[in-house]
Amino acid sequence: MTNLLAMTTDELAGRWLATLLDATIKGTGLLLAAGGAMVLLRRSSAAVRQLVLLLALGGLLVLRPFPRCCRAGASCPAGRNSTRVARAFRP
Repeated sequence: MTNLLAMTTDELAGRWLATLLDATIKGTGLLLAAGGAMVLLRRSSAAVRQLVLLLALGGLLVLRPFPRCCRAGASCPAGRNSTRVARAFRP
């Protein structure tokens, strides 16, 4: 991890701008997908539509703590025992 005190203002601004842009793009995609689901579910119950919105808003909250989950081809961090767990569930 880099030392924030040793970084210049330009480096910090670039890092924050990249993070903000990344979260904005992913969040917009997530909300557009939820909006599309809402259009498809317009004749279903209000509870189902509200669940879709709740999951979309909850997804916005976990975009930053789990950035690797949103990259194409990447998996969420599983911890130190991920290979042992993967072997246990292999058929």
